[in-house]
Amino acid sequence: MLKKFRKKKRLLAGLTLGAFLLSSAGVYAAQDGAFGSNLVGEQADGSVQTPVNQLITPAGKQIEFGGNPISVAIHPNGKTAVTIVGRNNYGGKGINVVDLATGKMAATDFSIGLTTMWGLAYSKDGSQLYATGSKSGTGKVVVMSIDENGNPSIKKTYNLPKPAVGGNINPLDLAVGPQGQLLVALNRDNSLGVLDPQTGTLTAKIPVENAPTSVLVDGNTAYVTNQGGRIAKNSDTTVDSSGTKVVVDPKTGATTTGTVSVIDLTTNTVEKNIEVGVQPERMTQSGQYIFVTNTNSDTVSVIDTKSKKVVQTIDIKPYPDSAKGAAPNAVKVIDNKLMVSLGRDNAVAVYDWQGPDKTLELQGLLPTAWFPVDLAVDQENKNLVVANADGIGSRGPARDLTIQGITVTGHSSYAQMGSLSLIPFPTKQDLIKGTKQVYANNNWFGLKDLNAKPRHN
Repeated sequence: MLKKFRKKKRLLAGLTLGAFLLSSAGVYAAQDGAFGSNLVGEQADGSVQTPVNQLITPAGKQIEFGGNPISVAIHPNGKTAVTIVGRNNYGGKGINVVDLATGKMAATDFSIGLTTMWGLAYSKDGSQLYATGSKSGTGKVVVMSIDENGNPSIKKTYNLPKPAVGGNINPLDLAVGPQGQLLVALNRDNSLGVLDPQTGTLTAKIPVENAPTSVLVDGNTAYVTNQGGRIAKNSDTTVDSSGTKVVVDPKTGATTTGTVSVIDLTTNTVEKNIEVGVQPERMTQSGQYIFVTNTNSDTVSVIDTKSKKVVQTIDIKPYPDSAKGAAPNAVKVIDNKLMVSLGRDNAVAVYDWQGPDKTLELQGLLPTAWFPVDLAVDQENKNLVVANADGIGSRGPARDLTIQGITVTGHSSYAQMGSLSLIPFPTKQDLIKGTKQVYANNNWFGLKDLNAKPRHN
């Protein structure tokens, strides 16, 4: 049975949220009005003001580079991390490699010949790196060799077929299966592709539900998040989404379902589809439990791999009675601490998780750069690695643009300077400090009054 667990309204043992807000309100009062007068960009104190009225003061060490990092993966030897940018015209071309011990770039802006990119996965021995993306409307999988320093070189690029609806099949996340096969979320085909990395042969397309996005492998079972939710019934209100009828709310037109497909990799068949929150995205596993971030529900669904059922639904509430909109999109578990990236809050929320039958507790928040979108765990250096899609904003280099036949030179609003944050595994003091900072960055102090209902007449 689906269970709702309401988190306790406290940040740390012995520190009530009310006391926290009272002690911090005076600190923030001195900044009253600052959001209305700051100019967008870097401030005198080194923070960055975004165009959407947030300040950026990321924790840990920051590594900045051109483009909008969309995925991050750590080499099996734990020495390097690799990121991939979402587009090649947002200030970056493709792959960036970071030395995790020094926090310095080992390889910068390595082009993999694609215009849009998404997924990353290493082979089990770390000798190969796989990436997904598209060029000229064709979905592709790029196979790279990795040298002893973690640097990639392109080995092969495979074209994927068109989906049944035509156009780009839109490959997103991918994972390596138990036999070394590549399992690719074919987003526009509503299927999980099984690809031989040696030949590029697509040996199977396993039908899942709508708009598959992320893939997690547990032994001979694969779990696939379906952003567009379940297959529509005749009685449903639907909209056409890139050739697929997606179930929506008749009043708002927003999607209302999300599912995870469970696939038996020995037969390449769907065992069952599990209902989760709306717009499920990335997942992680700890023991027998899989954690699924539901971006538009502001929840995390916990699936028991033994029963293959949702045994807990965690409400993501970064502050008491918060409205939806935090956009949880990636999750990791470190020492029974659930780390959830909150895309729209520019933060990682840290929860104490002791099992699905225990009451979950929000321990605190860690500030990131702009719009964290993926997480990885660096066990060697005890760091959480955060990919920030918007980084420090549209501060990339000027370039020539031709718009309706007119060529201009200037800065594009899409020319992002993305970043990785290397954040040490947090102590209680780190969480106290980080939570205050996230509240200040998002102007959350005084929200109780700001969100109060209007008085009668």
